[in-house]
Amino acid sequence: MKEFVHLHLHTGYSLLDGACRIDDVVKLAASYNMGSVAITDHGALFGAIEFYIKAKAAGINPVIGQEFYIAKDRFKREGKNFHLILLAENNIGLKNLYKLSSLAYLEGFYYKPRIDMELLREYSDGIIALSSCIKGEVPYWIIQGDYEKAKSVARDYVDIFGQENFFLELQDHGLEDEEIAIEGLVRLGKELGLGLVATNDVHYLQRDDHFAHEVLLCVQTGKTISDENRMSFKTEQFYFKSPEEMYELFADYPDALENSIRIAERCSVNLDFSKKYMPRFRVSDEYSDVEDFLRKQAKVGFVRRYGENPPKEAVERFNYELDVICKLGFAGYYSVVYDFVEAARRLGVPVGPGRGSGTGSIIAYSLGITNIDPIRYNLLFERFLNPERVTMPDFDIDFADWGREKVLEYVSKKYGSKSVCQIITFGTLSARAVIKDVGRALEYPYARMDAITKVIPEVPHMTIERALQESDKLREIYRREEYRRLFDVARRLEGLPRHASKHAAGVVIAPGKLTDYAPLYLTKDKEVITQFDMNSLEKIGLLKIDFLGLRTLGIIDATVKRIEKNRGETIELDNIPLDDKKTFEIFARGETAGIFQFESSGMRTYLKQLKPDTISDLIAMNALYRPGPIESIPRYIRRKHGEEGISYPHPSLEPILKETYGVIVYQEQVMQIAQRLAGFSLGEADILRRAMGKKKLDIMERERERFLEGSKKSHVSEKVANELFESMAKFAEYAFNKSHAAAYAVLAYQTAYLKAHYPAEFIASSLSNEIASSGNDETLLLINESARLGLEILPPNVQESDVFYSCEGEKGIRVGLLKIKNIGEGSASAIVEARKRLGGSFKDIFEFLNEVPKSALNKRVFESLALSGALDSFGYTRKTVVDALPVLLDWAAMKQLDKSTGRMSLFGDTTDAEFDHPNINEKPEFPASEKLKYEKEYIGFYVSGHPLLKYEDDLRAFDTTNIAGLKAYQDGTSVSFGGLMSQVRFKTDRNNRPMVTSRVEDTTGGVEVVFFSNMLKKYESLLHDSMLVFVEGRVSSRGGESISVIANAVYPLESIREQRMKYLHIKIDADQILTEDMESIREILSQNRGNIPVVLNILSGGKTYRFISYEYTTTGSIELIRALRQVLEKENVWIE
Repeated sequence: MKEFVHLHLHTGYSLLDGACRIDDVVKLAASYNMGSVAITDHGALFGAIEFYIKAKAAGINPVIGQEFYIAKDRFKREGKNFHLILLAENNIGLKNLYKLSSLAYLEGFYYKPRIDMELLREYSDGIIALSSCIKGEVPYWIIQGDYEKAKSVARDYVDIFGQENFFLELQDHGLEDEEIAIEGLVRLGKELGLGLVATNDVHYLQRDDHFAHEVLLCVQTGKTISDENRMSFKTEQFYFKSPEEMYELFADYPDALENSIRIAERCSVNLDFSKKYMPRFRVSDEYSDVEDFLRKQAKVGFVRRYGENPPKEAVERFNYELDVICKLGFAGYYSVVYDFVEAARRLGVPVGPGRGSGTGSIIAYSLGITNIDPIRYNLLFERFLNPERVTMPDFDIDFADWGREKVLEYVSKKYGSKSVCQIITFGTLSARAVIKDVGRALEYPYARMDAITKVIPEVPHMTIERALQESDKLREIYRREEYRRLFDVARRLEGLPRHASKHAAGVVIAPGKLTDYAPLYLTKDKEVITQFDMNSLEKIGLLKIDFLGLRTLGIIDATVKRIEKNRGETIELDNIPLDDKKTFEIFARGETAGIFQFESSGMRTYLKQLKPDTISDLIAMNALYRPGPIESIPRYIRRKHGEEGISYPHPSLEPILKETYGVIVYQEQVMQIAQRLAGFSLGEADILRRAMGKKKLDIMERERERFLEGSKKSHVSEKVANELFESMAKFAEYAFNKSHAAAYAVLAYQTAYLKAHYPAEFIASSLSNEIASSGNDETLLLINESARLGLEILPPNVQESDVFYSCEGEKGIRVGLLKIKNIGEGSASAIVEARKRLGGSFKDIFEFLNEVPKSALNKRVFESLALSGALDSFGYTRKTVVDALPVLLDWAAMKQLDKSTGRMSLFGDTTDAEFDHPNINEKPEFPASEKLKYEKEYIGFYVSGHPLLKYEDDLRAFDTTNIAGLKAYQDGTSVSFGGLMSQVRFKTDRNNRPMVTSRVEDTTGGVEVVFFSNMLKKYESLLHDSMLVFVEGRVSSRGGESISVIANAVYPLESIREQRMKYLHIKIDADQILTEDMESIREILSQNRGNIPVVLNILSGGKTYRFISYEYTTTGSIELIRALRQVLEKENVWIE
């Protein structure tokens, strides 16, 4: 049987270049009876650990390599880069590959990560080098006709690696240059006594993957398939060939084929995944070692948490956990986490109460790593650290978003910058992304691809295959011949890595230089991160921790500080009552705008039904409001309110399921059921839960037997036990862990408590947190919420505003200067500091200009302040200040020059205002509409008024929802609403017909509205920015909270009353109204005659009588309604 091993292969980790999936590489190698196979990705070792594990599992020897880019001098940004294959012969070689791959990014990056001969000489031990493809330096010079240069370069490589460790690669993909190279390489091998090795430059697995790979290259380069100048592999030969094909190709060079086996057999890397590499946590002399440190710190914290006479259950749990942690060798891990959490608090960085399963550890609670009592909330330690299935524990820690970098800096200083690093993550060609990318490369119209991707459900782990099964629309599209190639190519490329970036949270800490354990990568933003992802780092035993930046913690912290500043009250959130009626009313009414984890429209709907009144309810809702478990929410609600009987699969399970009304809600309940019913230990129960969650059928069937046997001993029938096992298995696939749900429910409760009792401070903090965000929807939502709460949003004012939003009394929120367009933090701070220097206010605009540094007050900043209204307090119209801007800034520049040089002004030290500053010519204010337009442009929302307020009666009468309420509607629901149109864009649809997309905003938010070609002819004249419109259409849901509206009709808002108004309603209390008021009403109606009937709603003797008056038919105009409301209360006049 012919034997051959591929030693030159590019997986998907040769980003957008290789199309081989590691799973498929291993399977194909096994099918060809290859005892070994290599991966040699371009410029990186991203897939090394994944490849090693999967190859070993298949009984194949993994040869780990990389195709390097080699330059003459890695520090110089010049010269040509050549390719070079380096393979790890042993563990020393692997470590040197890590070093070389890292330094290629850290020292040699210029378009590509590059090394040079100097680095090769330093890190050549344990490495076998191959001369690479025709882009290798040796074959390159042969092709160029400079054989002696090729020979010289080959000698250099021999000098570095040794005669036995440098091989000349023979490749034949049907390219002319390869024929030239082979001839020269064979000659060179004879003259220098070097071994030849046959390879294929594998970029895809099967020959018929060639076209899909060409499309992948188009995705990489941004080209289309018809572009003659695009990057292309000229033949279809770059696939994973069988040994027979390779022997046929290189029949004249049998030794080169056999050398592939010899090289592979020499490559033997052995990784020990049982080892754990903890960072060296140094303790002071008062502790004998890190275990002693942990025990003593934990005991001190335990007493602080539970007092001198703690409950017996807590003591037993404490001792048990501490023994397990120390026995498993994780004392150092806990100490590291404890140390940086304590450091965060010293640095003033707020830390979350807990996240993930680590919240279930009483040692973590004692140390202050978490702030949720696991005894009180019945949380399980084994869900975090299972003594019967030892894996590295994994604490996830939340910090205020603004403080995360501070904590990272501390950790980096403590353990050394070369030992601490953030972690890589890979974006993939997901179902939606691959359709768009492939469609672009194959030159399908963008609108068509956009329409197709919207049909693919936007849920995690969605694939094209699954989408075709679930979506009738997608199957219909797929059946059309014109899209068949699109889907065929997309399915071949789906799931491949698309790009590398920094993980949002992951950080790794090594006991020494990180490059001894893993290679490093340089992002586009010049940030150093690991080349291995989280899973790979965990496999090799490094300490990985998630440092998460959570904006809610920043909002809570800022709210507490504002309360102290504004009201003089100090709030200790750890001590607030957890049964506060006012707080639970917020949840029960669904008024959860701004409340962490409880904001979505769907959640609000369920909250109003549930009417939660305990923390347990919030924990359950946090766990259940997810795909899968969400189906159990109605049953949970019915049982809570006694509308459905509470039952248990077995009486012995009542203590476990009682708090959730007999509904299985948490992963921990699955574990406890297995423990109570079948006699499993909690560690064994966790193994069962994991198997169920990951659908590991072999383990599940094995454990089912144990479960049935154990249940039998508990006098449970086999039928009931089987039904329960199936129910647990189904639920465990989607179940959430209670530890995480409890921590986040407490955090949500804290935010709701602050909102209930200190609304101004809470909303001001929430709005301040939104200043840096690119979108404006959340700000509009909070502005709308503040109005509902009876709070007043005050305009920006250089005399009153802080840098961020601030509170004025208990009902006022002042817009911060930083919210104004073109005002940076430096300018905002300079204005506030200048005001403070002067005792709290500027005397006039001239003192303002004189005292604020010129560097902070350029033309753009000054104009933005004027147009936003921030200079109104100086007594001039905005138009006056804008027109006087050049004169004022010239005067300010002169005054500040005088000040800086010590020069007296032209008129000495006179203070006569006539001489001390220029005259300002007063101008009338901008028209109201223009003034509002500038407010919106420079603040992001309207403060002094709103264009829609004029039409609030019309909107109340004729719309079906405001824009914020659209999220509550299902896909396809008909809706109508009014708003201000902006961002009008003319485009083409998938059939190349004209269409328009626009954004429509009201006081509550904004939404995309789409007008297709059939709408344009009739309504095109209305589709322009700043148009006030009334839209009729249907909701188009893209999954989650993301929606748009497909328009069926659009009208000018000013004409909607004429088109739709049927009646004008007037409500009169006959027992109380004054005679002169009745006369005024008659007179107003007489002066405004029209075609709209008036409906009189007469309240008399506690009853309401309704009459339609045809004597008084009226116009229904805004002016009429305004006049009537001056006589009657606002709510007593409305339109229908």
